[in-house]
Order: sequence, then structure tokens, then C-alpha cells
Amino acid sequence: MNNHGIRTRVLLLALLPLALVALGLSWYSIQARQDDLEQALEERALAVARQLAQACEYGLFVGERDALLRQARRSLSSAGVSAITIVDASGSELLRLGQPRFKPQWHSSQAQILASDGERLLVAAPVVQVAMDMDYGPAAREAGTLLGFVALEIPRRETVARQRQVLFTSLAFTALGLALAGLLAWRLGRAIVGPISRLTQAIEQIAAGDLDARVDVDAGGEFVVLEQGINRMAAELQASQQHLQEKIRAATEELAWRANHDPLTGLLNRPGFDAVLQGALKQARAGHHHVMLYLDLDRFKEVNDAGGHLAGDELLRQFAALVQSSLSDQDCFARLGGDEFAILLADADPASAEPRAWALCRGISGHRFHCVGRDYQVGVSIGLASLDQDWADADKLMSAVDGACYAAKRGGREQVCVYRADGGDMT
Repeated sequence: MNNHGIRTRVLLLALLPLALVALGLSWYSIQARQDDLEQALEERALAVARQLAQACEYGLFVGERDALLRQARRSLSSAGVSAITIVDASGSELLRLGQPRFKPQWHSSQAQILASDGERLLVAAPVVQVAMDMDYGPAAREAGTLLGFVALEIPRRETVARQRQVLFTSLAFTALGLALAGLLAWRLGRAIVGPISRLTQAIEQIAAGDLDARVDVDAGGEFVVLEQGINRMAAELQASQQHLQEKIRAATEELAWRANHDPLTGLLNRPGFDAVLQGALKQARAGHHHVMLYLDLDRFKEVNDAGGHLAGDELLRQFAALVQSSLSDQDCFARLGGDEFAILLADADPASAEPRAWALCRGISGHRFHCVGRDYQVGVSIGLASLDQDWADADKLMSAVDGACYAAKRGGREQVCVYRADGGDMT
């Protein structure tokens, strides 16, 4: 039963009680009708026996066999009797018509059923002499002496046929009623199962991840609440999923940004700049010209010592913004760590890049940074190297420009040193 679908369960729920009630009523009706037919047969048999007994009174009284024969034949032909036996008061047989199946007992004082089987019914009645008052007519009859007995065998064919007809008719009506009830239950089940099936399908789609699934709100009744509830649940899940996906996307973008950017200044960090530098080196090998600047702040430790890390962080932010404002959109500016920065000047050569580096150096030296309630002045030492096809990899380029920056610091700070492939630096 647990494996059956809801449609089968609804049909069973609707049909099973109805079928039990219909079969019970049908059985009761058939039984009652058959009992009525049996009782009617017995009553008719008793009535025929009494009538024949009254008709044979005169023949038995005067001993006229022909009169008895006429009455017996009349009953045999008109009353549907199979066999008739007439005896006198001593039990001696006077007349027999047909082929009797039973041997009657001649001792009854009134008409009664003596025997019965599936084919015939045996009934016997006494024949009594009746005295008649001629002044008052038949109403004045009174009981007299016993003249004999009559026994009749009534066939049951007609009753059995009618009982079968009643059985078949009742079963036919019962089957028709169950068929109509089944059709009604099927339609009722479809009205119930249809919305449930749609709800089930929608839930399965939602469980499979299809949050666009919706149920048509058209069932009516209590199903409307379920349908609207499923739709609201799907809409809320969809909204929650979209919100979650948006948060995941934003978090992913944030992680990706943090992986390549400095959270303090918003500039590219060392890994992010390395990726840009790799691309620039490939372009340089293809004939493009770029220049890299390596910047190291001068006197930055004094800012940290005087104003603490808050002042140092604020100065780095202001420094990044100041330098960024002097660059073009094609240039790349990055914080490599601590107070060290790098600039990749796109489509530039040392001849054009060196004046820009000196201008940047003088601009930083002449700027006053206001941090945490105080003004600070710092400088910057810059190393410069040109990107061409001679560089084997980014690490060697980075080492070279770092060395040029160190030479600038060693030369008195706030200087620009250009790396030369022949091993010398020039300021």
C-alpha cells in the first residue's frame, strides 16, 4: 500500500467503502427477494392444495373417480402442478397423475409443506366433508369428517429462474453503480490528485535547483494556500540564492582584488605588478619600449617614529594618491611592500622617462603631507631601467632597477639613477 500513488489511494478511499456498502446492500436485497419468492411459491402451493382439496370433496364423498380425475387434470394444467396424488381416509391411493418424486405422509390435519428440494415442492392438504345449512348458504359450513388427502408437487423452475433473474439484475445494477461511482471517484481523484501532482512536480524541480519553477494558482479551495505557499517559498529561495550568489560573487571579486592589490593604498601589490611586468616584457621582446621606475621613500622611518603607524599609513595613502595623479591611464603604479613602490611607464624610453622621474622626485620633496595633526616632508629615491628584448626574466629586471634605486640612495637620496647594461649607473 505504501508503494501506491496518491491517485490509487484516493480511488481506493472513495471506492472501497462504497463497494462494501453496495455489495452488502445488494446481498441483503437479493436474499430478501429470494426469500420473498420462496414464500410466494409456498403460499401459492398451499392455496392450490386447499383449492384442489375443496374441489375433490364431492368426488371422494360419493366415490366418483371421474370427478376426481377431472379436478386433478384441471389443476395439473392450470396451476403448474407436476404431480398429483389423491388417497382416501385410510391412505389407499385413488388417483395419481404425473411422476411424483416424494412419498407423502398422510397424517396432516391442515394444508402444509411436506418436502422440498432444488426442483420441486411437495404440499398436502386434507379433504374434509362439510355440512351446509341450506337456509344460510355457504357461510354456514362447519367441519365434518375426513374423506382423504390430496398431495401436489409444484415445480420450482419458475421460482429458480426468477431468483436467478433477481440475482443477475441486482449484480448488474451493483456493477453499474460501482462503475458510475468509480467514474465519479476518478474525476474526484483527478480534481484532488491533479493539483497535488503539480505541487509535487514543482517541489521536485525546486529540489533539483530549478528555482524558476512555479505552480499555477487555479485549483481552488485549500489547494490555493498550498500553491501560493509553494510559489512564495520558491520566490524566497530564488531571492535568497540570488542574494547569496551576489555575495559570493562580490566576495570572490574582493578576494581576487585583494590577491593582486594593496589594501592600504588600493594600488597593485607585488604579485599583481609581477603579472603586469611579465606582459610588458613580452611586449618589449616584440619591439615595444617601456620604462620601469623603482621608488623608495626617504625619511619614512622618521614619520613612523614621530607619529606612529597611523601617521605612516596615512602618509603612504597620500603619497600613492599624489603619484597616481601625475601618471597617465596607460601607466601602472604598484606598492611592492613597506615604503617601496614601482611605476611602469608605457611606451616610453629612458630619454623621456628620466625627466618625468626627476619631476616626480622634486614634487615629492616639495610636498607637505598632513597626517594625524602634523605635517611631514619626505623624499623619494628612484631607480630607472628600460625594458627591452635583452631581459631574460622579470626577476633580473627587478634586481637591476632595485640596485639603481639603492645607488640613488647611496648618492645622497632624492636622486634618480638609471640602470645601464654595461654595469654603470648614471644620475
